[in-house]
Amino acid sequence: MARNQLSAPSRELPPAREGGSVVLQIRPPEEDRIIDLSRFFSLLYRERWLILAVALLTAALAGTVLTQMAPQYSSSVLLKAESGAAKGSGLEALLPALSGEDAGLRSEIDVMRSRTIVGRVVDRLGLVEDPEFNPVLDDPNQGALARIWDKAYSTAMGFIRGGGPPPTEEGIRYMTVDSTVRNLSVSNDAGSLSILVSFHSSDPSKSARIANTLVDEYLAYRSAEKLNLARSATGWLGESLNQLREQVRDAEQKVQAFRAENNLVDTESGSVLVQRMSEMNAQLVQLRAERQTAEAKLQSARDAMSNGGAVAEMLDSPVIQRLRDQEGELSRQLTEQSQLGRRHPVIIELRSRLAAVQNDIQAEMRRIVSGLASNVVAFKAREVSLERAYNTLSEEIGGQGPARAQLDQLQSEARTLRATFEQTLAQYKAIDNPDRLSAPDLSVVSAAAAPIFPSFPQKVPMLAGAAILGILLGAVAAILRDLLDRSMRSLESVEASLNIPVLGLVPRLTRSRAKNPGAYLRDRPGSTFAQGMRDIAHATQAGTATTGRNVILVTSTAPGEGKTTFCEAFAVQMARMGRKVLIIDGDLRRRATSRRQREGGVDLSTMLQRGLPYESVPRHDPRLGVDVAPSFTATPEPDFLLNSERMQQFVTMASHDYDLVIIDSPPIGAVHDAAILASMAAQCIYLVQWGKTPKSAALAGLRKLRRFADDIHVTSVLTQVHMRRYASYDKGIYSPYGAKYESYFRN
Repeated sequence: MARNQLSAPSRELPPAREGGSVVLQIRPPEEDRIIDLSRFFSLLYRERWLILAVALLTAALAGTVLTQMAPQYSSSVLLKAESGAAKGSGLEALLPALSGEDAGLRSEIDVMRSRTIVGRVVDRLGLVEDPEFNPVLDDPNQGALARIWDKAYSTAMGFIRGGGPPPTEEGIRYMTVDSTVRNLSVSNDAGSLSILVSFHSSDPSKSARIANTLVDEYLAYRSAEKLNLARSATGWLGESLNQLREQVRDAEQKVQAFRAENNLVDTESGSVLVQRMSEMNAQLVQLRAERQTAEAKLQSARDAMSNGGAVAEMLDSPVIQRLRDQEGELSRQLTEQSQLGRRHPVIIELRSRLAAVQNDIQAEMRRIVSGLASNVVAFKAREVSLERAYNTLSEEIGGQGPARAQLDQLQSEARTLRATFEQTLAQYKAIDNPDRLSAPDLSVVSAAAAPIFPSFPQKVPMLAGAAILGILLGAVAAILRDLLDRSMRSLESVEASLNIPVLGLVPRLTRSRAKNPGAYLRDRPGSTFAQGMRDIAHATQAGTATTGRNVILVTSTAPGEGKTTFCEAFAVQMARMGRKVLIIDGDLRRRATSRRQREGGVDLSTMLQRGLPYESVPRHDPRLGVDVAPSFTATPEPDFLLNSERMQQFVTMASHDYDLVIIDSPPIGAVHDAAILASMAAQCIYLVQWGKTPKSAALAGLRKLRRFADDIHVTSVLTQVHMRRYASYDKGIYSPYGAKYESYFRN
């Protein structure tokens, strides 16, 4: 199809004379050569059956795929993070707890997706024996397409890995854990404290069971981690309590013994020194409590490092959070690439990078432990300094009364030890409470239940999407078909492509009517075919009357483009307009008009070969009502006869005896006969078959024609036009021949 077929509708201009013929000028202005939405929608309407076929095919393929896909059911467990669960109990100083921050929740999500937790679920539920998760086993519920895909994937991976021994039990478990992780989804909405744990399976009850089991294993893992850290802290605090208990008892016994020995009673000293000493004693008690807490944190951190855990300081470290994110990402990549095998370079590289990140985490944790140890040293230094100041103050008070001062000192020491003992005992009781320690930081808001409807595939939305995609693909196919079509389907495209004037168009006739177009013209004078021939005849008659040249050559690019039918109809129409017409069958190879003549008498080829008189060839055809010069005898070298002086004399004599001489020549794309005859004609009507003749072939034929007769005036006619479809290609003056104007014609 020509490039302009999607351009703006052509504007009709008044008839203009070119070379003596009245032709239709249908060149649109340049500003109109733009994309027109009406033309675009006309294209879609023309190709509606192609678009519908592509849409139905796409929907059918999608339906076939969907029927072969095993349904997947999704079950979800909703968890809520209990931020600050240990506050008020002393646990926040020793045990890690969820803070509700993004980094903390991401760490917990990574733990839930870790191979440790998923591996426990695999072992607990025996998923190694389940073919849905064990790729080694055949799944009887798997669809045919899925089996073909898995087989192809396994073959390709086996080829990439280069074969090898069958997987061991450890390898099978490893692959089962990987498959289970791929069906697991753990997510958290930004800014919320909730975590959604979802699992996908072909069995609805199985999906709910695995989701609930995974949450149970995670909560058990968290509780066990807290208990292990608590046991470590409890053992250390228990030893400290025993030591403090002995120190408190000894200090109080010393106070009682000193009071009895010196016969002293309890009195409240109101002096400034005693008040300062009391305040300093309170500071000393607070400082010792802080030192005890720092030592407890240090001991918990050391125990956590030895047990592979973490404390609050470690979890709150931005460096560790960043390294944990890197560790989780590398673990995820390692899980996704696990099918490559342990010795694959990608797996080795990922493990190396994972080990480096883990080493960085350990180094950062050691730095944090070192910082906690430095805090303990600092607290001890401050405690020693405060004790020295306290002793100095005691010596000053001693000047007021050695016995009283010594008693006050003993009492202060006893109170300090008693306060330290009670604070340590409160921490010990909080940690040693099994009910509080077993309470998890995450609570289950809603457990997973077996779903009724599958989550995938969503057949109705997917079929609708496939149909929409099919419509889009059909539209693309229609546009590509239009762009790749190199034929000409409108008068505008003929003129723009060939750069010659256009006389008009000839509607397509049925096979039976095409055998005798003259009869159809006489019987149906109000038809679109008759109107088209009248338009062409009037334009040609005006040209021949002006110039006096009455020999017209009719040719085309290839056979079957309606050349002979046009010649007969054109001759009949000119005869109906009062012109004396002669049709010369110039095709001495295959016969054109002569095929419809009764053989007998002298034909054109015989006359040319034998040199017979001119008057012996023309004969009247009662079927058409015009004279014809037939050619019944085929000759092997017709170009010599056509290029002879006798042929030129024959045409010249015919032009004097007839008002119009029409030469029905062979197609110019096959032989040079038409180009030879063009030198004897004043005008050439070049026929272009609607939707068939390629632009390149027509241009090649015109170039060949002009090489032999560059002074001939060439016009064109669009033949065998499908009028109903033509209206969607051309909105110009011939659009009234469309379906909307059928009432004006009698076909």
